[in-house]
Amino acid sequence: MKNLLTYPLAAGLLIIAILSTSHAAMAIVLPGPPSLFDGPAVTPATAVHQPSPSYPPEALKQELEGTVWVKGLVGIEGDISDLEVVTTDCESCGFEEAALDAAKLYQFEPAHCGSEPVASWVSLKIEFRLP
Repeated sequence: MKNLLTYPLAAGLLIIAILSTSHAAMAIVLPGPPSLFDGPAVTPATAVHQPSPSYPPEALKQELEGTVWVKGLVGIEGDISDLEVVTTDCESCGFEEAALDAAKLYQFEPAHCGSEPVASWVSLKIEFRLP
C-alpha cells in the first residue's frame, strides 16, 4: 500500500481511500466524528473541463500505458491548485509530469456547503492509453 487518504463527507461520513501502486484502488466509507453531523449538506466539486493529457513521446515510442492519481485543492472559483502526484504505476515513463500539466488545466464547479461555494480536495485519475 502506498497512500492512505481520508476525506470528510456530508451527513457524518468519512471516506478512507487506500491507493496502491497496482491498478486497483479501494475506498471505505465509515461514520465520521460527531462534529460532521452538524451544518448544511456539502455537495462535492465536479469537473466541468477535463483536458486530455499529452502523451509523453518516449512512452508513446515504447508503447507504454499507465495511470496517475493526482490530488489537488479546488478553490471557490473552480480553479485547482496544490497539485501532487499520489501514485503512479510507471514512475519513469514521463506520465507524472504530463498528468500534472493536464490537471493544471482542469476547471471545476466548486463544492458547496449549503448555497456557499467552499474549497475542497479532489482526486483525479488520469489515464494514458495508446490510441
